[in-house]
Amino acid sequence: MLEALGDRANEIITLAERAQAEVASATFGPYFHFRDKVQEFEAFTIIVNQRVVNVKKIEDENYMSRFNDCVGNHFKTLVAGSLHFLFALSANTTLPLGSKEVFLSELRTLHNTREKLREEKYAHLIDENTQNDLETAEEILTEIIDKAPSLLSFGQL
Repeated sequence: MLEALGDRANEIITLAERAQAEVASATFGPYFHFRDKVQEFEAFTIIVNQRVVNVKKIEDENYMSRFNDCVGNHFKTLVAGSLHFLFALSANTTLPLGSKEVFLSELRTLHNTREKLREEKYAHLIDENTQNDLETAEEILTEIIDKAPSLLSFGQL
């Protein structure tokens, strides 16, 4: 199951790269596909986690550690992917249709990922690059919001 989880994580990396490249042409289709796969991955981690808790604990005590490393590395990849995507988006002079939804999604992603990565089981995975990525992504998001404050009219949410 960990191999399947790793395969899905690798697919997400590829989709993140494609989404980053496509944002320059003012389309969010690849980005939404990437986000769908992220949600699938996260759902799959729930299933694998239950399997780890219920079955694998007896068979392999290191399985949970390997599972946590896989999930933690996914979170790091998600932060890096968000960073690259936001960087590409912030370079655009005009923002494509759907930008508000992307901003809200990325805000949730950055917040949730940061909170997850603060859990003790992932602490060993947080290096200086990951911490810098989180801070940089938040700075880019702020820059994008400053370019188009009307997109985030929170009174209309």
